[in-house]
Amino acid sequence: MTLTNAAPAADPPGVSTGGTARERREAKSRRRRNVRSVIVTTLVVVLVMAGGGLAWYVVSEADELASQNAAARQLLAASDGKIAEQTTRVSLSAEIADVDSLLAEPVLTRVMTGTADASESLGAATGAVQASMVDFARDEVAAARKSLQTAEARAKKVYTATEGKGVDDDVRARLQEALTTTAAATDAAAAESLAGVDVAELEQTALDLSTNRSVVVLATDTLSAAQDTVTCPAPDQVWDPDSGAIPSLSCPRSRGPRRTSCGRTCWTV
Repeated sequence: MTLTNAAPAADPPGVSTGGTARERREAKSRRRRNVRSVIVTTLVVVLVMAGGGLAWYVVSEADELASQNAAARQLLAASDGKIAEQTTRVSLSAEIADVDSLLAEPVLTRVMTGTADASESLGAATGAVQASMVDFARDEVAAARKSLQTAEARAKKVYTATEGKGVDDDVRARLQEALTTTAAATDAAAAESLAGVDVAELEQTALDLSTNRSVVVLATDTLSAAQDTVTCPAPDQVWDPDSGAIPSLSCPRSRGPRRTSCGRTCWTV
């Protein structure tokens, strides 16, 4: 019989050579507990970080919606009396109320429902009001522009009719200046602003048109009154550019009303 010398089995890693079976079992148990502890700790950290991120997201989302709602509320107030279609303000008011209700809900409810739909609806309602305000402002500009053009037409008629009729040249020059500079520049600005969507700019243009209409009307009335003083000194006569004005007039010596060339009806007995 041949005898061989077998090499002793290697000890498991981490187990001291020569330890007892009990010591080796305890060492393995400690390693398993350490591994479980690391896993649990890692999971806790991940959950805390995820929960914190979710909480931050929910709060941030609510803040953004609240800011959007505040801006919409300001727009609603600013659009009062400055809007072409009133139903758009009604819709915006309803959307603002809905957002107020959503923001008052518990956090868990907002997490479940989200705020994207509310934000989108509020944005659409806000856009509709803004567009209606632009339409209204454009209508105001168009109306003021038309009124200025009417005043200009009368001013040109008066200016032409007073030529060579004895009125002070300075008075006529003021009307001419109002027509050729102030009104013309404002009308050009109106054409430019009507092509844009800036409500503030449109409102300013409408105001400028109205202001310059007043300038033209005042200059026209001043010239007309000056011509009246020269042409129609009688108390019952008023000069008019359409009357074919003449230097002097007296009422006809006949009964009943007669229209003089100054454009005023005279009564004689």
